[in-house]
Amino acid sequence: MRKLDMLEISWFLLIIVALGSMVFGVIFAVLGTPPFILEYIGMEWSEIVALSPLLAGSLELAQRLLGFSQISIGLVSLMVLKRHFREGQRWALLFILTINVPVWLPAWFLIPPAIPIAFWGTIALSILWILGLVIGARATLKTHSPS
Repeated sequence: MRKLDMLEISWFLLIIVALGSMVFGVIFAVLGTPPFILEYIGMEWSEIVALSPLLAGSLELAQRLLGFSQISIGLVSLMVLKRHFREGQRWALLFILTINVPVWLPAWFLIPPAIPIAFWGTIALSILWILGLVIGARATLKTHSPS
């Protein structure tokens, strides 16, 4: 049996994060305004529409665009992870860090704990992202350090 190295473990964790980002993106793109966003706002959809149909349309469009951006971030992450990250290229690690910061850090504040599956999914994927980056940085810097 072959032994897994740290870079492969990091790669596997970050693949899960990229796929998770795409799942959240599909939820936002399909639903427009998921129930946990309405809970965060503190209003029902009918109240938003009654207040301003233009505001309701803008909110739904913004949420759908957020969903498509998360899908895009997941796809680009998968492309970089597939080739460049597995080769231990440092820029790929930095790329995965910077492209996912706008996804996972704000998600901690946007998804309320009252929606357990979304909240705990966000927490789990954020932790996997951080672990994957730390393990990947350790493996990449260790193997490419000057001797």
